Amino acid sequence: ASEYSGAVMKFEQEQEEIEKIQMPFLSFLNKISDEQRMHQIVINILNGVMEHWEIGKYSDNRKTDVIEESLEELPEMHAQSKSSFRASIEEFKSSVMKKLIIADDKIQEVLDSFSSPKVEKPVSNERLKEEKPKIIEESMKIYSDEYVNQLMEKYSDVIPLIIKGEYSEENTQAVQTFQSEMSLASLEGHNLAAVFCAFFETKSSVSLSQMDDAAKLFFIKILNAFDDEGFSQSLEHYFEENRDEVYALATKGDKFMQYFVAFWYVFENEDKTKIEEEEYFWYRESASNGFEPAIKKLEEYTFDEDKKDK
Repeated sequence: ASEYSGAVMKFEQEQEEIEKIQMPFLSFLNKISDEQRMHQIVINILNGVMEHWEIGKYSDNRKTDVIEESLEELPEMHAQSKSSFRASIEEFKSSVMKKLIIADDKIQEVLDSFSSPKVEKPVSNERLKEEKPKIIEESMKIYSDEYVNQLMEKYSDVIPLIIKGEYSEENTQAVQTFQSEMSLASLEGHNLAAVFCAFFETKSSVSLSQMDDAAKLFFIKILNAFDDEGFSQSLEHYFEENRDEVYALATKGDKFMQYFVAFWYVFENEDKTKIEEEEYFWYRESASNGFEPAIKKLEEYTFDEDKKDK
């Protein structure tokens, strides 16, 4: 107990790194409706961490007198820590993961991984290599397409606010919840969730080149839909960070990147005439690769044919 007391204060500079671990951890625990089972799983996980890193009761360097000195304080501190932990879990439930919807079979599969291993027939090494990726994908993946779609529908009223970077105190909680969900989904590799991460500050964002074609198309649809209303400051930072990569891929014939150049980057030029010419050029390059959104954009141009020929 004496070693635990005040320990968090020793890691103030690492709070951001600690939160990266804490968010998925608490997200997982929140799926467990049985409080007793949840507490037992917490104990099992923390015990495994201590044993692996040889800390706490597994440390060879613990002094006997420190242990004896702390025994008198243990009951009171145990009650406080238990109360604090339960309060933090309840707070987390009500704020970030209040109405999380996950299929029971998926939860059960994850919980089963903490129980005693079942006795099974020996499996060959070759078969084990084939089955391992499938097991990880099916039992550990939380943010399915269906669940992400449910989140988008549930928070449809705040999504436009996130895209534009305009939200007030009254909807801050909903905005933060959706952002947290999308960050976790992006970390798990969900591409559509990664698109939303471009509109707010998060370490879970991925570059445009890492998104699959469906995500890039989804991104473009959002940009076109909100073009007249404007975008968040975070999106400007995102495109700035992706500039070199986008241009490099666009010059190599990537139809998506050519579209992004036309939509976003050409407007950095102060000369309006050059902007229109360069914009048309990149949309035409994208359209020549058969990209339908670029073809539609070309139909909107009305300036004279001589400029088009250039």
